[in-house]
Amino acid sequence: MKKNTYILLLFLLHLLIGNITGFAQFYLNSSNFPLAGSEYNRFISVGAGVGNQGANQIYDFSKAMVWINDTIKYLNPLATGFSSFHPGASVATVQWGNVSIIWYYSSDANAYWTSGGTLMGDFGNGFTVVHANHPAPFVDTLISTDYSFGHTETEISGIRFSNLSPGVDYQTVSGKFIAVDGYGTLYAPLDTFLNVLRVKYIEYKFDTVFANNIPVDSKTDTLYYFKYFAPGKRHPVVIANTDANDQVKWLEIIHFPDTLYGCTDSTAENFNPLATQNNGSCLFCNQVNYTITPEKNICPGDSVSLVATGATKYLWSTGDSVSSIVVNPDSSQTYSVFLSNQSYCWQNAVVKVNVFDNVTAGFWGTPISGDSILFVNTSVNATNYFWDFGDSTSVNEKNPKHHFTSEGPKTVKLIASNQCFADTFFVIFNNVGTNELTVSGYKILVFPNPNNGRFKIQLPNLKIPTNEIRVFNSLGETIISSSSVIQNTDFEIDFSREPNGIFFIQIKTEIGVYQQKLVKM
Repeated sequence: MKKNTYILLLFLLHLLIGNITGFAQFYLNSSNFPLAGSEYNRFISVGAGVGNQGANQIYDFSKAMVWINDTIKYLNPLATGFSSFHPGASVATVQWGNVSIIWYYSSDANAYWTSGGTLMGDFGNGFTVVHANHPAPFVDTLISTDYSFGHTETEISGIRFSNLSPGVDYQTVSGKFIAVDGYGTLYAPLDTFLNVLRVKYIEYKFDTVFANNIPVDSKTDTLYYFKYFAPGKRHPVVIANTDANDQVKWLEIIHFPDTLYGCTDSTAENFNPLATQNNGSCLFCNQVNYTITPEKNICPGDSVSLVATGATKYLWSTGDSVSSIVVNPDSSQTYSVFLSNQSYCWQNAVVKVNVFDNVTAGFWGTPISGDSILFVNTSVNATNYFWDFGDSTSVNEKNPKHHFTSEGPKTVKLIASNQCFADTFFVIFNNVGTNELTVSGYKILVFPNPNNGRFKIQLPNLKIPTNEIRVFNSLGETIISSSSVIQNTDFEIDFSREPNGIFFIQIKTEIGVYQQKLVKM
């Protein structure tokens, strides 16, 4: 029987069945979601129309002329090497070009959506890799189990790729009107599909380039297309790209042969769960035996060389594609490099470069028994500590406890340092063994003590204008910090929202430091 006669008979048979019982329309489900490892032959075609909306339709693309063809591949995200930047993704696809992009997809029982992407290319400063994820809820839903005949919805999605080059971002936002407007039987050049669901899309796209968060270039576009879904097929069987009047510009037609070739080994990176015959394409990623520069500590302004070995391809987070790079960060940073010895197979390695910040020394002391004082270190950015207790003794502990064996004022000095900076802080203890450590010659009052966290401070005789006031909890954590010119001799501090317990106030002046224990009840 000739093919045209066969198609005509099928057409008449479905018309007859449709007139008697009506076609059965289906709901999309997870069996329509793409799987990692799957690949399909796609034919770009011209000719034919989109058909009509409504129930029990015939969608005839059987005479469409093939223009070009290619292969659509759905990858295991782990094989791309960048899956750690797109958590939860189950499938990835690659669009190759001068600027290539890997799109990552996620799904649950209800929908399948684009969750993020990785851009790779030269954006003006050499080869660069940039990652971005769709901020929830603005993911791009591609298939939903809500799609059934008569369903309509509007969806907004967006994603922004930051720092393609210094200060330059690219953002794309899409608004879609979606209408499931028909179902019936579809005839393709090589296949026939029953109970096909037709979904119409009108998509408004807004692409914007930002320089230092200021829009400098933008493009708007409106896309019109139809997707036709068939039961159990994990890709639209036809996508018709049209103009605003539903006139077809080109078609994307997927062929589903009876024998599907692919990798049938489930341990492979490109395992195809739908393949019925192995085609020898299985890809197994071997572990890269690499080395990388260990963690580095540097001073501001210094440069350091970072080296990775053991691979044939390298992609650094700086955009460099060589094994060794030189960096001079302004602040501590973690640099990553992707290493590969095989196509699609990447491993990630990281190295941290610590840039030391300037040190600020500080401590407070609280009497614990007799003439013993516990010193709690409040220094910032320090790694080494040297204490001089003013009685010919010293230690290198962070939070020492010291017993004074002689009377009289004691100047306790702390030198806090790191690899690049050092700072000195001292307190004169006039009355060792009391709960208040006062500044000689000045009367400072903090009251009432204890109370609910609102303490009054009086500086009746203090004429030094610049003061530093800090309040610490019992762990040495700063809860109040204020450097200012005290205009009034009476003022209040408030930490009533803190939990009840022991706190310490420290008032630093040009001639010494006043410290006192505070009790919040």
